Amino acid sequence: MVLWALAIIAAALVVFLVWSLWYRTSDHTGRLLAEISPLSKVEEQVLADSGRYKEIAFTLTDELGRVTRGELRLPAGINQPQPALLILGGHGTGAGAVKLIRLETPGVICAMDYPSYSERKVSLIHIPSLLLQLNTGAWASVGMTATVLEYLYSRPEVDTSRVSVLGASFGVPFAVLAAALDRRLDGLVLIHGAADLEELIDWNLRRKIGFTPLRKITSYILGTLTAPFEPSAYIDRLAPRPLLMVNSRDDEKIPGLYVNRLYQKAKEPKEIVWLDSGHIHPSNRKLIDSLTLIVSNWLEKNGLL
Repeated sequence: MVLWALAIIAAALVVFLVWSLWYRTSDHTGRLLAEISPLSKVEEQVLADSGRYKEIAFTLTDELGRVTRGELRLPAGINQPQPALLILGGHGTGAGAVKLIRLETPGVICAMDYPSYSERKVSLIHIPSLLLQLNTGAWASVGMTATVLEYLYSRPEVDTSRVSVLGASFGVPFAVLAAALDRRLDGLVLIHGAADLEELIDWNLRRKIGFTPLRKITSYILGTLTAPFEPSAYIDRLAPRPLLMVNSRDDEKIPGLYVNRLYQKAKEPKEIVWLDSGHIHPSNRKLIDSLTLIVSNWLEKNGLL
């Protein structure tokens, strides 16, 4: 009985390894494009209407039935279409990123929420279902981003020849994918982004999983699941559109080695800026303002704002 159990486990491991090698090296572009579904319903609610801007909460439903929520900030008193920036922020920030950005130059700012998932502590038996939930959410995020872009391009306030996407931290892979899959986008900004998701996962698990073999196995599994979203596999599709990367020398979550790997994979025109700070956090107002100034200056320089 024990021998049979060991044989089954060994066979399952071999099957997983063969599948993972195939999955890691496959071209997932077709499936990524299949996640994009036309917009079928738009609901809006005005949250604020001051002398400077109008803030709108929106709910979008695509033809697959997926619902995407976000916020839009429109400059007031402008009689012609304005450049637009879609922000794909950290998982905990989502649509709230609209409230963090303070642009001096008029422009349309948009941000979206990601699919929700259970963040409570789970037992070992619940880990497979959580991984499936996270993986499903990642695929859905690709389609949801495309839905928000369709919504942006449909608005009369948006200058469709000057639409850029900004990805910060968790949002970086989805921003790179958006630019790679949608040639209409005119520029890409990455805040605290890097290549090699599996190695980044392993780096960030060091304090949570002290037993190295278990950490490596966990990183390998997560690295396999995130392979279709690996930024370095798509970043070279951006050219000849411009790229800006902004990273921190003292980033505790993203070592510079992986930042440089992503930057090297990108083609010209590209630019990288290094700051003496830690990882981005919405509560760090000083860092947010510094990043906003860097990004807005770069957008203006490239005719995108």
